[in-house]
Amino acid sequence: MGSLSSEDVLEWNEKLARRERMDMPSWVWWAAGTAVAVLLSQVWVITAEFLDRRRKFRQAKAFAASVGKPLLVVGRPGNNRIKVYTGGDVTIDVDPGVLEDCPEGGCVADVRSIPFPDGRFGAAFVSFVLDYLPSVAEFETSLAELSRVADRVFVCHTRTLNIRWRYLPIPDSVNLWISEKQGKLRARVRLW
Repeated sequence: MGSLSSEDVLEWNEKLARRERMDMPSWVWWAAGTAVAVLLSQVWVITAEFLDRRRKFRQAKAFAASVGKPLLVVGRPGNNRIKVYTGGDVTIDVDPGVLEDCPEGGCVADVRSIPFPDGRFGAAFVSFVLDYLPSVAEFETSLAELSRVADRVFVCHTRTLNIRWRYLPIPDSVNLWISEKQGKLRARVRLW
């Protein structure tokens, strides 16, 4: 490799000066980088929620089959655009539209008062329902009711890193933050 002549150095400095004039201010690059990082983190959060829902549904279905009892699904399977999982042997929801989505066993019912006898189900799969309850007391009532009718309960909940539910004012949105530590569910009231 040869040495640089003074002309090469001057040409290089001119190129750098032109580039600096064309570059955006550093705050613009910082803002763009931050926006990309937030967007990527939200893609990760939403993907993690989706995969967690699929995994827990499969586990609940397998557990119910292993004990020879039906599977109870609480909450509509997916939404109007995406069907994340199929209904269980029995699906309950407070929305009468559940009867259209789950003709094989849809039932209009509230998770706080499930109209089935004790131990009727092998597993209960609850997908993004308990987050919408108005208080921690009702959350605990619902868990007790689910444990009454099912041998095992599988719960999917909104992640606290989900910006859509954490910061945006959405009507009828999440009231509780649910966390799971060492297999135990806890709930706390969402303050905003």
